[in-house]
Amino acid sequence: MGHQRGPVPVGLQVIWGLSELTVHHDDLADATGTSYRPGDPVVAALVAMKEATDGFDAGEDLWLDYLRSTGRTPKPA
Repeated sequence: MGHQRGPVPVGLQVIWGLSELTVHHDDLADATGTSYRPGDPVVAALVAMKEATDGFDAGEDLWLDYLRSTGRTPKPA
């Protein structure tokens, strides 16, 4: 598939889709006054992708740091 980074492997496309699903789930939860936090394996996969593609360096709370990396201001759970 064509992309500004060049050809994108299927696995990376899948993890980007997972990112969209989790981040927008968090957006909807926030809009309804609730919170959402994916399971640890999901967060670990997202962080590993971000580290490999963007040089991301997460701190103590991987999920909140991942959300910040998408331009959001997360509320701690």
